[in-house]
Amino acid sequence: MRPGLLKEVQFPDELSNRFQKNVKDAVETLAADHDVLSVPVTALSASSAIMAGKSVVVYSGNPGATLTLPLASAQGKNTGAVVLVVNASGGEITVRASAKNTINGAPALALAALSMVVLLSDGATKWFASSSLTEDRVKIIASYHP
Repeated sequence: MRPGLLKEVQFPDELSNRFQKNVKDAVETLAADHDVLSVPVTALSASSAIMAGKSVVVYSGNPGATLTLPLASAQGKNTGAVVLVVNASGGEITVRASAKNTINGAPALALAALSMVVLLSDGATKWFASSSLTEDRVKIIASYHP
């Protein structure tokens, strides 16, 4: 969050001061939300490694590609990470764990065309995968990030 977006001015009445505080809180909340929602999107079109620190990855290349996750510990020991992978291609791709890491206990997972997966690391050696968006919503997400 970026503090100081709205400078407070002291008013003689409490109602104006409370109103000003509410406006300041709303502006700072909107700024914080914008910072979270405008996280850079990594667009991939060929098999490659997903760099540590990337949060949203949209794949739009040919089917059959393999995207390799960073180590689950890449953010630092015992510091988890969240990676959203969107497959905007016309066919299945593979999301693979690095080294001796696993995804839901396996070395890799298949990601169908026009689907997505949210991956959460434990900060050590494991990634946990969850997918719950419909094909229509995946198309919408992919359309924002060519």
